Amino acid sequence: MELTCQSVLEDWIANRKISSEKISFLELIHKKNLHNLQNSKVGINEICPAHICDELDIPRGNNMIYALAQFLDLYEFQRFGFLFNNHKNNLILDNKIQNDIDQKDINELNILIELIANGKISESKKKFLINNHETRLEKMDNLMTNGIDWEGEICPFGIIQGLNEIANKKNYIYRLDDNYPYWDYAIAFTLDLLNIDNHIKLFEKDFKKRFDEISNLMNYFGNKFKPHLFF
Repeated sequence: MELTCQSVLEDWIANRKISSEKISFLELIHKKNLHNLQNSKVGINEICPAHICDELDIPRGNNMIYALAQFLDLYEFQRFGFLFNNHKNNLILDNKIQNDIDQKDINELNILIELIANGKISESKKKFLINNHETRLEKMDNLMTNGIDWEGEICPFGIIQGLNEIANKKNYIYRLDDNYPYWDYAIAFTLDLLNIDNHIKLFEKDFKKRFDEISNLMNYFGNKFKPHLFF
């Protein structure tokens, strides 16, 4: 039978044993996942079954990429008492990517990578995201008014995970759901996160202001995203 990430994890759950060959197989899958994330070649990720999430002590609804990283960290810690590689942290796009970016090339992806790496962005880059968000809303409205579905780009998992870690540090009550990893929502979520820095006290309606702008527009037209890969 052909090995899969899920089948190997389920075998481990059954007997709490795993061969060196299977560990090598999982490490190879993890490295491929990192390569794909760093090159924005990840589409809709396979959701990890609930029973595997429970065994790995991660929230249900996480995808297999994150579950695999969690397992590899658990395995190394249980066997050696420390981590050779922090597999979960490696899922977030690392500083090398940021260093390789041409700073003159400002786009949404670069800005989000910078935010995740440094925890902050300039006001000019925030304004850039706001302008793009408002332009995106206009395009969505125009297309759907004419009966054309909006095609949402898929957000790389490393970006989703990085934004959620920022939300956790800020004690933000919401998280970006990787079951629906659309780029449009990631930008809106980012703006809501940044909104926290500019208010001493947020009213409840302000928590998801940008995020809800997209959701409300989609719901108004009774529409759904037609996802495609983000490159």
